[in-house]
Amino acid sequence: MMPVGLAYPLVAMFAVQVVASLANFAVPVLATEMSSDIGVAATYVGYYSALVYTATMIAGLIAGSFIAGQGAVRTAQLALLSAVAGLLVATLSTPLALGLAAVLIGACYGPVGPAGSHLLARVTPPRWRPLVFSIKQTGVTAGGLLAGVLLPPAALLYGWQTALLLLGAIGLVAAFAVQPLRAGADADRETGRRVSRRDLLASLGLAFGPSLRRITWNSVGFAISQSVLSAFFVVYLVSELDLPLARAGLIFSVVQASGIVGRIAWGYFAERRFSAQQILALLALVIAASFVILPLLSPTTPLWVFLVFAAMLGASVYGWNGVMLAEWAALAPEGRVAEATGGVQFVMFGGSVAAPPIVGLVVAQTGGYTLAFAAVVAVALSNCFMLLTGRRPG
Repeated sequence: MMPVGLAYPLVAMFAVQVVASLANFAVPVLATEMSSDIGVAATYVGYYSALVYTATMIAGLIAGSFIAGQGAVRTAQLALLSAVAGLLVATLSTPLALGLAAVLIGACYGPVGPAGSHLLARVTPPRWRPLVFSIKQTGVTAGGLLAGVLLPPAALLYGWQTALLLLGAIGLVAAFAVQPLRAGADADRETGRRVSRRDLLASLGLAFGPSLRRITWNSVGFAISQSVLSAFFVVYLVSELDLPLARAGLIFSVVQASGIVGRIAWGYFAERRFSAQQILALLALVIAASFVILPLLSPTTPLWVFLVFAAMLGASVYGWNGVMLAEWAALAPEGRVAEATGGVQFVMFGGSVAAPPIVGLVVAQTGGYTLAFAAVVAVALSNCFMLLTGRRPG
């Protein structure tokens, strides 16, 4: 049975992850509604995602030293406030405002992973880490599910600006709600600690060190498939397959829901039935198969087929994160989980930054998604090969 003392910190970090994920998914889900008001094509969401993940990379790299000085809970609270600010700025409905919103939301998304890993690694026995980290990471897919279910109807009824304002209000509530956890959870903070260039280089050094190097590159491959799907899936369903936004949102919510189930299931099996690397290799293979199938769907495909496919897609593309984060923590030097997470996350999100604008450019030049999806298949198969042929250090 899971240790009782884990419940409060796990629920708190899960809630933080949900709200951060909601903010991250908001613009991609509403891109087709926002584009005419802002004056840019919906496919420009790829550039928006690149800005988000650039800010995520930088904020995540800084997070290790910031958490050491301020504590994991305070870091999470400040991250949520950054997301709230980003959502408010986005309602100004200009390309410049949307770019600034991307930076602010990315500044939220970067630190919440290291903050959660730092806190949960301190209170979780090693045997429970894959499952606990996977449950925490289901907050990402839960946020995506809520984005798919709630934001399109809210935008159609009240306007997309109001939908973003309501989401900002949720972010404020969450930031204040985790305050009672701070006294105990942030007791290990080093008062007066400041972020330094040496700390940033040390985080990157851990990511490329002998124990983490291979899993760092594996993480990049998984991040590419996830960022492409997050940025373009709803746009693809609406613009290429001519599905109504509400139906596309429903399908996207099934992707997210199956990601939740997948993360918990893979987290349970990792280190109990199979090794983490075996689980990740299987998921890479399913991701490749999913991106082969996606271009074969059509406007006449029955809804139930879309939903079954969405379940397979979500369980793989959004199912790997918890097992991966637990693997980072397991391979990190003692007491340096936050720094290692920030360093690996920085490199991983490099794939998230590069992939969406490249896909957007390929789509614009070729007039379709086939070539872009084929590239994702190649990356996933390469990932599977690396995982099956590599050995876990130590």
